[in-house]
Amino acid sequence: MFSNLPLKALAVALALLFWLHVVTEKNYEVEETLPVSLVLTAENRALAEPPPDSLRMLISATGKALLRSAWKEKGVSIRVGETRIGRRELELSTDNVALLDGSGVELQSVLAPRNYRFTIDVVDSALLPVRSRVNITPAAGFVVGTVDSISPAVVRAIGPKSSLQRLTFASMEVETALNVSNDVVMSVALDTSEVYGVRFSPSQVTYRANVTAVRQKVIEDIPIALLNAPEYAIDVLPKVISAIVSGALDEIKKIQSGDVSVTVDFQRRDTSGFAPIGVSLPARLKLVSISDSLAQIIIH
Repeated sequence: MFSNLPLKALAVALALLFWLHVVTEKNYEVEETLPVSLVLTAENRALAEPPPDSLRMLISATGKALLRSAWKEKGVSIRVGETRIGRRELELSTDNVALLDGSGVELQSVLAPRNYRFTIDVVDSALLPVRSRVNITPAAGFVVGTVDSISPAVVRAIGPKSSLQRLTFASMEVETALNVSNDVVMSVALDTSEVYGVRFSPSQVTYRANVTAVRQKVIEDIPIALLNAPEYAIDVLPKVISAIVSGALDEIKKIQSGDVSVTVDFQRRDTSGFAPIGVSLPARLKLVSISDSLAQIIIH
């Protein structure tokens, strides 16, 4: 009973393979939703808004071709030959829609949408400053020193004229660096998602930031200024304070007592005549401590 079983299994396998070959060589018509990957415009013209995400198509192909996924992933292109500026409409058909990978696959018709409304604009260019969106978190005991630099600081934006008019700068992609204890140098792409149809030249910039160990400095004899002082005679004690500040070495080296603003507000004095001392420092420096946190306001 089982003596011819291997031969029978082989025969079934061969029959199945032959059936698959016959089936996959046949032509079929199927509906497929394919992404719109490319829009071809006339020279010096551009779309001012994105095309439809996808089109519903009637496709003719062999079973083998339908089993391949490359042509589905690559999608279709739309050719827009219109040169007049403004709002236009195009009836979509096989005359202006094509498969980007058409080997063994034939486009029969466009099922939906049948009409494509779009806005044609002239291609223009503009020079824009680059805005950083790099976030650096220094490691404990370190601080971001000198102001970050971007090279080049100005890039050329190219795209629909109406889109360029809405841009005031070119934004870098968001990048984050955590627990940093060394200088940062990175290539960062420019973000093209903010306004449709705009590209930048160059497409990426070099970002640099100096990260250095925290330094401290004692600044002495900083005078206290009285805010909202009345017209009658008043004394403030103490008249000067000292402060310990921290920051990057290059910032610490530059700071002098005249760069620090120390104030006390007459209107914030308590019943004992004391008011809190406020300290204002240059950007990128932090206050560690001050010699006095309260000042006495004495009215004569």
